[in-house]
Amino acid sequence: MTKSITITLNHDLGAEEARRRLETGLEALRRQFGDKVGSASVKWTDNHADVHVAAMGQTVDAGIDVAPSVVTIEVRLPWLLAAFAEKARGFIEKSGADALRLPPPSA
Repeated sequence: MTKSITITLNHDLGAEEARRRLETGLEALRRQFGDKVGSASVKWTDNHADVHVAAMGQTVDAGIDVAPSVVTIEVRLPWLLAAFAEKARGFIEKSGADALRLPPPSA
């Protein structure tokens, strides 16, 4: 049995810029934690990303939907990790908000 967490992040960036910043933030997390996970993948289709992370025999799947003024993240935790749902929520909220605050690319 899995536990789902849904996180909503408001922004005023527009969908394209929000997606770009989230892509950059996800790549930074992959570099930071890549040696601690068995595998991690992100597949974007338009403004939706499917995220898959496997570590220590557990798999976490997530979906990220980017709209012009809001990002919705739904994470599905396996039952063994369900006890950490609120800690995961806090980490995801902070990481997402940090990514959306990334500076725009320099011209």
